[in-house]
Amino acid sequence: MYQVNLLPWRLRQQQKRYHFWLRCAALQVLLLLLAWAVLSRWLHHQQTTLQQQLSELSSQQQQLAQAIQQRQLLITRLQQQTEKNLLQQKNRQINQRYLLLLQQLAQRRPTALWLTELEQNGNVIRVYGLSGHYAAIHTFQQRLSTLSLLQRSQLTQVTPHQQGLAFTLTAWWQHEG
Repeated sequence: MYQVNLLPWRLRQQQKRYHFWLRCAALQVLLLLLAWAVLSRWLHHQQTTLQQQLSELSSQQQQLAQAIQQRQLLITRLQQQTEKNLLQQKNRQINQRYLLLLQQLAQRRPTALWLTELEQNGNVIRVYGLSGHYAAIHTFQQRLSTLSLLQRSQLTQVTPHQQGLAFTLTAWWQHEG
């Protein structure tokens, strides 16, 4: 059996509703596409900005790394120079101490006595020499014990020699400080 719709307004109302929801769906799709485009553009802009910042930070990091390397090189050079200066100062003090010792030995040496060798082994100094008389050796040993640079001294060895008596005096450096 056939049915006839005698109410055309229902058909029009259904078509209106259909077109309304079709427009709503199209508008939603359009809004989604627009939102996606805006978001995509914003994310692209953010990515570009972050890449620029990363590039700038990378170049700053390289500059800082170079600066650190230069400073470390300067610090190393400064340490080397400081060590060199300390070594030179220590050598200068040792040389001054030897010079003073030699001057004092020359002043306190009796005329009948000759010094032939001066040897140092750690804190011990050995003075070798020749003399015609034992009394000159004994006098020199006593004078040597009065030196402020030396802690103590002792006559270690006396042996006959072609030119008189060969002797060895042992002394110890005075502790510094």
